[in-house]
Amino acid sequence: MVFRDAKALRKWLNLPLKTPSREAFDSWIASLEAADAQRKGAQPSTREELLATGFGPEVFSGELDESDPQYQTRTVI
Repeated sequence: MVFRDAKALRKWLNLPLKTPSREAFDSWIASLEAADAQRKGAQPSTREELLATGFGPEVFSGELDESDPQYQTRTVI
């Protein structure tokens, strides 16, 4: 199952209120939401950071490296 909403996940799990497992689950969800909010707030600012950590279009700016083993390799789908 894939859930995008913590409320729907809680309903599906059917954990009773005021139990240690429900409190642990709520704490875990809160920590995930806090980490996600922190991750969304911190964007790489320099090109070096993007090259080191990202796979976005900023990384592939048309600079082809001939020493790359996959240089000019066709994609077979």
